Amino acid sequence: MKIEYEIVKADPGSSFRLLHHKMVRESDFVWQFHYHPELELVFVPAGSGTRHVGNHLSTYHQGDLVLIGSNLPHSGFGLNSSGLHEEIVLQVKPEILPLHFAEMTRVEAMLDRAKYGLSFSGTVKEEVGAVMKAMVHQPLSKNVAAAGDYGNISEFRSVHYS
Repeated sequence: MKIEYEIVKADPGSSFRLLHHKMVRESDFVWQFHYHPELELVFVPAGSGTRHVGNHLSTYHQGDLVLIGSNLPHSGFGLNSSGLHEEIVLQVKPEILPLHFAEMTRVEAMLDRAKYGLSFSGTVKEEVGAVMKAMVHQPLSKNVAAAGDYGNISEFRSVHYS
């Protein structure tokens, strides 16, 4: 399988890229194994199928939230899916996350673990998923404010890694 380098360009007037995919047929999916320097947060509001992140193949389900680290090869979700598949993808350049202060030690550790890929569980995936859904339906200029409505970033301490 060939791994391709993907060039990710931020949305106009933004420091990140937000993608929203809704597909019904498996033939609609682009299942290309690729990598890029951006961190990628993927929320799946609907659907199930196979995901390929690094050397790990697993099944994903509705409500899954995954953080894919910088330059970690992965494919778009959707392989072996049936029915409606929806995913929201947030791609962020790692250099815009200057987290070098004491309160962010746990977040820095989480981002370091993301180089292998992280799957979230519990209320974190529900709360972050709700923010990502809101971002899709807001004008781009309001997305940062919507993300800010999440509250204290320390709430990520309840993240469970799988």
